[in-house]
Amino acid sequence: MKKFIVISLLLIFSVSKIEAQVSDYISAVRIGDAKDKIPVNVSATLFSTENISGINLFFKKFGENEYRNKEMLIAGNTASAQIDAEYVLPPYIDYYLLITLKNGNTQTYPFGIEQGNAPLQIAVSGASEKDKEIIILSPSDGEILSQENLLVSISFFKAPDNVDIKKTKIFLNNEDVTGLALFTNELIVLSGESFEGNLPVGSRLLKVQVYDKDGNLYHTISKTFQVVSTAVAEQVISRWKSLGNFRAESRSETYNTVSTWYNNLSADFNASYDQWRINGYVYLTSEEKSNLQPYNRYSAQLKTVNGWN
Repeated sequence: MKKFIVISLLLIFSVSKIEAQVSDYISAVRIGDAKDKIPVNVSATLFSTENISGINLFFKKFGENEYRNKEMLIAGNTASAQIDAEYVLPPYIDYYLLITLKNGNTQTYPFGIEQGNAPLQIAVSGASEKDKEIIILSPSDGEILSQENLLVSISFFKAPDNVDIKKTKIFLNNEDVTGLALFTNELIVLSGESFEGNLPVGSRLLKVQVYDKDGNLYHTISKTFQVVSTAVAEQVISRWKSLGNFRAESRSETYNTVSTWYNNLSADFNASYDQWRINGYVYLTSEEKSNLQPYNRYSAQLKTVNGWN
């Protein structure tokens, strides 16, 4: 009887843990390789984007009380955001997602954050010297690519002599794709064209296992990226538009045999992303003196298409 009660309690606890992760909008969350002071990518696979207005990533490093948040970029059925290096510190990062719906309602992932339920955690490990020896040159963590533009490139230029490059294994979402890669002396390359149209869209976890000449596992590195359709990839690229001008001048003026040099530099920058507009201007001159009226000029403006700034 006691054994039955214990098993029943364990089953109830297990079911409650599973239900806590269930979401009406998110089917899975993938985390990049979280290492000390290295940016980490968080991506969420969505059931559908039809009713979603936006998704924000809330996170805080160990020892902090206040959450920071970043708006996640939604491309296809995946939402992603990157946590900057300064917040990626051992032993872990607390995080949760806030889903804003088009009807104005919100939902957290996992459920119940507003009721005091525990957030999720990203375990952060210390950086290894081996991370500097074998480097994934591309794709970058969290990058959004179409299959046509996908290029996996792994560098062994700094690898020690006891590493056997030919023993390397490459996995995409735990599927061994090593046979599709091209091995050279110090580089491994895998093109999206090698998949012949069989690479599904969505979040991809790239994992590379490196072995030494005795066949022992030497090191494992990983990154996450997203595969989207060509149309979505072009849409993401076109969302950022920017224009800038840079001007520099150096001239000499002579008055009563006294020559004076004037050096001026000015730059302006305009960028747009969706409904956001950013304008910046800077003017620097050698005429700037601490005991005179300021000549240098700086300005910056952030606004939306509806005029808020």
